[in-house]
Amino acid sequence: MPLVALFFSSDALARRSMPWITPVEVMMLGPDPVQVRVTNGVGMPCDSIDDRPVIVGRFKAGEAIRAVAVGNGCVCFQQTYAPFSDSDWSTGTLLCSACTYNPYTLVWSCPPSNLDPTIRIKVASSRPK
Repeated sequence: MPLVALFFSSDALARRSMPWITPVEVMMLGPDPVQVRVTNGVGMPCDSIDDRPVIVGRFKAGEAIRAVAVGNGCVCFQQTYAPFSDSDWSTGTLLCSACTYNPYTLVWSCPPSNLDPTIRIKVASSRPK
């Protein structure tokens, strides 16, 4: 019997440390094309050696980019701003799903107002005033 309990404890520990999938959606509001960087990890800035790219590239107004992040339910986000869309990077921001993931049951739990674990990011090409 102790062997079974030890096996269960080991399995539970393995599940807790396993990464899970979090959907990510980026909507480009425009009007100018800008660069976007979405990465797995909590290293700042988002191009830290510890982060793994999820969405990286230059996108134009109206585009919707969808991907999945494999990690802990959070992503790092950065973007550039027009008219310097090659160099004017924003500060890295950590964005997390409003939902929580239970690694024991492998089920997402979302608040009643948001039944979707997707991280949605809206990108405008100009800095907020």
